[in-house]
Amino acid sequence: MRPARGLILPLLTLAFAGAARAGEVTTTLHGKVAQITGPAATALGTHGVTVGATVTTTWTLESTTPGDSTSSPAYTFYHQAIKSLSVSIGSWQATQSLPPLLADLDFVQVGDESPGGGIGDTYLLADLLVDTDLILTGANPGATCASLFVFADADAKTISDEGVIQDPSKFLVGTGAIAGATSSIAIAWDTQPGGGGGQSVGPGLAQRGQLKAAGNFGSKLLKIFGKSASQPPDADPFGAKEAAAVDKAGEKFNQQFLAAVNKALKKGGTAPLPASSQAEAADSLQEDVGALEASLLTGANPDDKFDRQLRGKLFKAAAVQCSADMTAFSVHAFKPNPTKLADKLDKAEDALLKKVATALAAAEKKGVVYTGPSGAEIAAAVFAMADEFNQLTQGIAAAVQAADEHARTMTGVGVLQTP
Repeated sequence: MRPARGLILPLLTLAFAGAARAGEVTTTLHGKVAQITGPAATALGTHGVTVGATVTTTWTLESTTPGDSTSSPAYTFYHQAIKSLSVSIGSWQATQSLPPLLADLDFVQVGDESPGGGIGDTYLLADLLVDTDLILTGANPGATCASLFVFADADAKTISDEGVIQDPSKFLVGTGAIAGATSSIAIAWDTQPGGGGGQSVGPGLAQRGQLKAAGNFGSKLLKIFGKSASQPPDADPFGAKEAAAVDKAGEKFNQQFLAAVNKALKKGGTAPLPASSQAEAADSLQEDVGALEASLLTGANPDDKFDRQLRGKLFKAAAVQCSADMTAFSVHAFKPNPTKLADKLDKAEDALLKKVATALAAAEKKGVVYTGPSGAEIAAAVFAMADEFNQLTQGIAAAVQAADEHARTMTGVGVLQTP
């Protein structure tokens, strides 16, 4: 089982139904489990909740629900618009449960972005659920788990208004998550086929190039920091050589990032993460790598040659996984295939775990006392970094952040934080 990871944003079958009663519209989707994280995975597995398992969800919205518009960013929120919502996977089920004090965590968010706005069109549903045998929910009285379904497209022409009733099949990307206190299920919905292949260039071409650039940048940074960690402190006492190498890697990333955007635009495609976001993208990646660097140096002893050798190996293993994960996401962006994506991510993680285990065993024989992150924790951090950048290229992160901030404003609880 893979370690805790963020949302993967891949793909599932959809039926957009007519009104069940006056004002009510019901939608049903079918799909696959993209990922399961946390200690509840074993219990979920006994109910048939495994990666690749079929997911069915049905929700009913009240079309007459009044909207609450915001100006920055431009979204409309429909509170308590979701009259019912259920999810079933194997024999496991989760159904809507709304404690009175948290009723406003049932809402729909719609974003009809004007052309050139940089976000695109988005459709998001947030709700609270109680599940079979309280596996995700937990047994505490009144406890619930949070569900979040997100549909997004960089094309500002995907939808034409901010009405509560939208057709999810019009969006390029769909993803979902059901999160409890310690575990979660990531779901991939089947909306429009393809990212960059087929009849339309779409956003996939830009995403592919940007993810490749990020893979090169992240991997290079980890190698640079690994080289520093494996050398005696006096090898580069003021860090000038390291700083120069980081700057050079950053310049190359900027060039590759812009080249990816320009190539896509010339071919008639779109770039959900535009050229104007180049600095933001670089900063985000560097921050994540910096956090991983600090983690990998936990308890390091620069005066011990064997400890330095261990740190160098750990950085190298992380660099390899970073490149592999970003490459897997880049291929998926252009030609979506959730099964192949999951397989590539698993293989990259397995390779890191083996390398880390070998390095730690060798260091222990040399008397090194290691107190840093485990192989699983390193793999999770690398994946989270790649997944975060993948979400940046899809333009979905802004919608999720807006929903979370809105939920906290209304109730003090975020949409993915279990009350």
